[in-house]
Amino acid sequence: METRGIIFSGILWIFLAEVGTIKHEILKMPPFITRPLHFMNKLLILCNKTQENKFARINAIGGMYFNVCRYVCKYNDGTKRLQRMPIGTPCTMSGGVCGRGGGCDQVDEPAQGC
Repeated sequence: METRGIIFSGILWIFLAEVGTIKHEILKMPPFITRPLHFMNKLLILCNKTQENKFARINAIGGMYFNVCRYVCKYNDGTKRLQRMPIGTPCTMSGGVCGRGGGCDQVDEPAQGC
């Protein structure tokens, strides 16, 4: 039952973000992430695929490092795991994206972390 409530809460947040009720500032995401809640949900799904029988949550404070295309999965047992952002994820204001090599292509800016 708890999982169902969490899923509903996630869907509600995504809906509110899509209609513009939740702003970038609240989520502390850089402006080059056009759909921040959708993006965070995608990362959460990837976290869940890496660990069995654990409900993952992304550490939102200091947990996303766009300049190196990495994010932190934080699990309910206290463990953390550094993951690569998906290929093609925007990582700079000037149009850089996370590449196959694991870094941010076209990095010409200071670190963009959340």
